[in-house]
This record gives sequence, structure tokens and C-alpha cells, in this order.
Amino acid sequence: LAAMPHRFYEEDYLHAILICDLKDPIKELDKFLPYVDNWAVCDALSPKAFFNCSDLLHDRIPVWLNSEHPYTVRFGIGVMMKYFLDQNFSPDQLFSVAAAVTEDYYVKMMAAWYFATALAKQYENAVKILEEQCLQFLQTSLRLCGTMLWTAVFPKTQLQNHGLTILPTHMK
Repeated sequence: LAAMPHRFYEEDYLHAILICDLKDPIKELDKFLPYVDNWAVCDALSPKAFFNCSDLLHDRIPVWLNSEHPYTVRFGIGVMMKYFLDQNFSPDQLFSVAAAVTEDYYVKMMAAWYFATALAKQYENAVKILEEQCLQFLQTSLRLCGTMLWTAVFPKTQLQNHGLTILPTHMK
């Protein structure tokens, strides 16, 4: 794990998988994240230790979300989505993710995924921030998740009440 950067994508992916099995992955993550250069390796990072010890993450998440490296920010948003939208949820987390979004395409897509998941798990809180500050995330989420999912989860009239369309423009 110490030899970085890796030459091949497969080495990075294997490195990510090995980190996922560590009992205390934070140090290795902080060493590895600056070298992550694609979404697949980034999204493969889902350490098992995080499921039982979300308190380990509270100090690191702001660092990841405020990084200048886009895949570190994407990783931080992914951690928020995987481990903090259920029993560890706080409405302030929605604002933290919204503030972390950069112009990077892969960061925006993870943010859209996060907010789409937040709408499914924490609807009242998520729709509130989307109405107040981040309506563009919901539009991106609608395109990302597809019409069928959204029409199954949210009634058409509910989305229209928020000024949203459920069909991509090319399908109207």
C-alpha cells in the first residue's frame, strides 16, 4: 500500500479494496485519496469499519468536503450518503454537502446522487434545502435517476408543485 502513485488503474482499484478491509482505514485513506483520479476507484472506497464507527468520521468529513481534490470531495459526499442519511442524520449535513459542491462534473454527479437519496430517506429536510437553496440539484437528480423512479416515488403533482418537470426535455 505504500508505493504510490500506482501505474495502472487496476492497482488503484485493488488498493481501494484493501483499504476497505482495514480496521482503522483513516490514515490509509488520507494517503491514498490524493492519488484517486477516477470515479470508479473513488466509489469503490467503502470501508467496512465505517459502518460501526461513524464517530471516526466526524473529524474527517469536513476535511474531505473542503478538499481541492475533486475525488476527495466526491468521496466525502459519498460517505455522507452511505453513513449519515439514516440514524446518524442531521439536517445540517445537507448544507455541508451543498457547500462542498464544485464545478467538477463528478462532484456534481455525486451531489445529485446524494440529494436524490436524501429525498428518498429524509424527504422533509431534503426538499426544504432544495426549495431554499439548491433546486438545481433536484433537476440534476431527476435526470440522473430517470423518470420511472421519480414518478414511482413522488406523485407528478407533488413535483409540479415545486415547479419541476418529470420528463427530460428531449422526451416532451
